[in-house]
Amino acid sequence: MSARLDEDPQRALSALGEASAAVAHTSPESYTLALDAAGIELGAGRPRAALAVLEPVLGDDRDIMPGQVLLLAGLATRATGDESRAERLLAGVRPGDPAFAEARIALGELSLARGDAERALRYLEAEDVGPRAAAGRWRAQRLLGADGIARQILADMERDDSGGLALLEVRRLLREAAEEESVRMAGDAGVASADAVAARPTISGRYTLQLGAWSDRSRALDMVRRYAGEIDDLRIDEARDERGQILYKVRAGAYDNPALARTEAARLESRLGLDIFVADRKN
Repeated sequence: MSARLDEDPQRALSALGEASAAVAHTSPESYTLALDAAGIELGAGRPRAALAVLEPVLGDDRDIMPGQVLLLAGLATRATGDESRAERLLAGVRPGDPAFAEARIALGELSLARGDAERALRYLEAEDVGPRAAAGRWRAQRLLGADGIARQILADMERDDSGGLALLEVRRLLREAAEEESVRMAGDAGVASADAVAARPTISGRYTLQLGAWSDRSRALDMVRRYAGEIDDLRIDEARDERGQILYKVRAGAYDNPALARTEAARLESRLGLDIFVADRKN
């Protein structure tokens, strides 16, 4: 339909809404229209709006509902931070459905995000459908310490998909690993150790000092390198923004009393010339 070709997303959404009102619920076209609208919302960084489009059909009979609905709903739900519901939605895509392989890969990536490499491999090895699954298996084998297997997977990707996005992502992860190793090796010179950079220490206190937040991890690492000798407990915390994208937040310390945190922030700002604010560690 013409809405799919409209360069203005809002006009496209309006046209899709009008078309949806004119077709029968549970008809093939109704699902297509809902998926088009949800896809626009998710692509614009509005996962909750995408879910709002799909919620009315998620209760339909799974025998007639396309698995793509569950797949897109699962991806949108994960972007909101509700990983448990995302997993249930993705697992609802049935074998034989055209979206089944993509859903299994998404489940594998979700398991990797939780650090469960063995579970990820169960999903990813069952669906050897291309470079994205291969990239996931590479990450899982690295987490398991099977570097030889990971190297073979990487070699296969470089042979079969030399210019692909999945291989570019793997190379980005390798660069990050090399940067963290360089930080660790420079520990004796007063630069943050790998533990300070990558570990998520168990610390008490609701409030913390935040020096900055970036979508590019290398920029967060640069700040850690620069100030590790000046600020205690300097670390990188990962979080997702409202669009579901990962942010790397450079933080330090943990305080029960926000007034004490503000005092320390002011002291460091005066001494180092930084802009530091007090953040809630839950955010």
